[in-house]
Amino acid sequence: MNSLFPDKLWNYKNFNMVTELDIAGEFIYDGVHMLNQIEVINQDSMLFSFLYHVSVGIERLQKIVLVLWEKVELDTHEEFEKSLITHSHIALNERICRNWNFHNAIPCQVFLNFLSIFFSPVIFWLLPGCAVCGGRLLLSRKGISFRPV
Repeated sequence: MNSLFPDKLWNYKNFNMVTELDIAGEFIYDGVHMLNQIEVINQDSMLFSFLYHVSVGIERLQKIVLVLWEKVELDTHEEFEKSLITHSHIALNERICRNWNFHNAIPCQVFLNFLSIFFSPVIFWLLPGCAVCGGRLLLSRKGISFRPV
């Protein structure tokens, strides 16, 4: 414990979240940098790297928002952290929207759906057919669908 800042919860929400923000920013930067390097869309390893890094970065940002905005008490701190153990961008986004009466624009929601499908454990089991997802993720105005190869 830091004697200058004796409040554990304040330390957690400030110093720990600054570190998380730095890590999330690094993931997003690396993903966008990889996207910038892609010359053709069929470069599977680069596309996978972009999607993976951006997925992790956005998930970490969503969790930072929840830590900073939801009421966290020292006695329920561990239970709260366990409630954040998920890789579902959609579930995290719904939790954010539910708590603050916030609604995403449709393109944002479609992108989060895309990341959730990409980052789901099922997709990683399908890797042999394609380095990105073992099939085709189809993005349209109606939403996202997955078609195995």
